[in-house]
Amino acid sequence: MMLSAFILGEPCGLDSLNSTDKCTETHGTIVSSYQLTGNRAAFAEFTSSAFSLGGIGGSLIFPVLSDMKGRRIILVLCLFFVGVSGCGAALSMNIFMFTIFRFAQGFFSTGLGVTPYVLGCESIPMKLRSYTALLAGLLWVAGYCIVGYLAYAIVDWRQLIMFTSIPQIIVAILYYFILPESLHYLALKGESKNIKTWLNRANRFASVGHTERMKEGQIQVFCENAAQIATKEIASQKINKTGLVHHLMNNRLLVVYTLILVYLWVCDSFVYYGLSLYSTKLDGDKYTNYQLLGLIEIPSYLFSPILLNRLGRQKFISLCHLLAAISFITVIFIENVNITLLMWLISKFAIACAFTGLFVYATEIFPTVVRNGCIGICTVAGGFGSVLAPTIRIIDNISPSLPKLCFGVFAGLGAALTLLLPETLNRELPDAPDEIARKDMDDADNDKCGTS
Repeated sequence: MMLSAFILGEPCGLDSLNSTDKCTETHGTIVSSYQLTGNRAAFAEFTSSAFSLGGIGGSLIFPVLSDMKGRRIILVLCLFFVGVSGCGAALSMNIFMFTIFRFAQGFFSTGLGVTPYVLGCESIPMKLRSYTALLAGLLWVAGYCIVGYLAYAIVDWRQLIMFTSIPQIIVAILYYFILPESLHYLALKGESKNIKTWLNRANRFASVGHTERMKEGQIQVFCENAAQIATKEIASQKINKTGLVHHLMNNRLLVVYTLILVYLWVCDSFVYYGLSLYSTKLDGDKYTNYQLLGLIEIPSYLFSPILLNRLGRQKFISLCHLLAAISFITVIFIENVNITLLMWLISKFAIACAFTGLFVYATEIFPTVVRNGCIGICTVAGGFGSVLAPTIRIIDNISPSLPKLCFGVFAGLGAALTLLLPETLNRELPDAPDEIARKDMDDADNDKCGTS
């Protein structure tokens, strides 16, 4: 997705046909290769939307397949076909062929998001799981910034895509032979033989992690209990996956919360990816701007967990959206290059913080019996925000102020809507939808007591 910030080039509209300045930076991009001028200018940005549309389709399929077939095989296949699709995109003869391959890349890329994260969490000790999100965030920033360095070093878009795609194919083949399935999934399926192999392999690294080695008898007991673990997990999943529509139809408050969180997911996806793609159109060096917008995410991953606990979920997420909105509106009235970049960085930091907190907030708002389903709805809806993000570069051709105004309105509305959600800090997770209304009534009673 982030490659689009560099490979597209300037979309040359009808008003640019007689201008030599408007399109001077399109060399080595798909705009110049496919001659996307005039009425064909919008095709360049649509390729990014096609990537996001593919991601929406993949998000409906691969999470289910990873539960059915295993995390490892889905990760390997998706990584392999993302690389193959990338090579196909690099070799595309026309914009339509390129768009199809970008759609395929987006489709398979969804298997490289949640699936490896789940595989990792299910394969490491419980005490290390709290660091997983931080590590994943830092690695995301590293990959984000590497794209900028590669784009600077490799000017031609075909070579850039090929250079980033071939390693994925190689790594996928290596993973097929060396990457184990997660222990939790093996226990879920009751695969005693593979569980024993997994635990014996883990014993080899016990000294590295300063953990105790499992004895043969303990391994045997674990394997014998795998069938019971599998039965309990399957029963639990059946409870969690049934009745989502029924619960939504019979609980108006649950519907309201779901719709608000859906909007927040769309808003944050739209603003986050829109900021990243638009960074190369800011004044100044586009590579430096892009890198800075990636590096500013590091503080968000470090401070978000602390501020979520200090301020509370509702206040923190609302303030983050408000800070982003104020920064965007400020940029409209101030034309100073340095201040514009500063406001852009503040906005990216704020929206990254909000996005980080959103996953925690949604987990605590939705009841257990519909939690997976409702969060799934939110993440799929968020894909439409990333579909809209590339249009920002087109809107900029109409007026440079419009992208900032769009971002500001989206973020400002998100700040207001968040205030309609309940505070969940230090609250027990609700198990059933009727507990939502009960907790809200308790909160209202507490507020009355506090003011009286």
